[in-house]
Amino acid sequence: MERAREILTQVEVAGNEAARIASGLQGRLVVSCVGSATYSLLPAFACTLREEIPDVELVLRGELLVPHQVERLLARDIDLAVLRPPVDETALTVRTLRTDRLLVAMPEGHALASRRRLNVKDLRGEDLVVHAGGTSVMYGAVAALFRDAGVEAKFRHEVAETSTLLTFVAAGLGLAVVPEPVSKLGVAGVTFRPVSGEGATIDLCSAVRADDNSATLYRALEVLDRVVRSAAGTKI
Repeated sequence: MERAREILTQVEVAGNEAARIASGLQGRLVVSCVGSATYSLLPAFACTLREEIPDVELVLRGELLVPHQVERLLARDIDLAVLRPPVDETALTVRTLRTDRLLVAMPEGHALASRRRLNVKDLRGEDLVVHAGGTSVMYGAVAALFRDAGVEAKFRHEVAETSTLLTFVAAGLGLAVVPEPVSKLGVAGVTFRPVSGEGATIDLCSAVRADDNSATLYRALEVLDRVVRSAAGTKI
């Protein structure tokens, strides 16, 4: 009888756990972000997830470039990616979360800092710091912005991380075109000015595997949408 009671208790516990997993209240969720979202959106998103589904093990991967996120999504190493398009992969479902303005990051005291707004043509001849070509969506976006404006881009330094990019700017090694949320990082010695003109924006998106029916993932996506909407007024 004692053994039977133990078995029944274990069955009940397992049943309750299975029910919680099925409802998205228990399990494991791995989330990755590009650099700009790591410093702005990720903190509020992670805090809200922990408040609403505290029994879900949350694993965060910050400062991941888009190709690496896509690769890890397909390998099932991560469940939800916050990234910049384009993403040309039919096995993934990609949704736009918001559209961010592009800013020019420059050292404090730079001659262009006296202007309230800049045009791409104002950057003619300036050395630029960019994310690594071939592995970064931002590299392609910045190159297209200059190309469409008929201005030659002088890419002098390529880096892997957003924090390193701003450090190079602060050191006077060049200017950088970045999404607006990067300004929230608060690196000393760097100031920002908006870029005017067509194409001076970039989307932020969520990406998940199209065949992933996890209830936990659906709950996380709902939380992500709410966090983005509530933060819209603060332009994170």
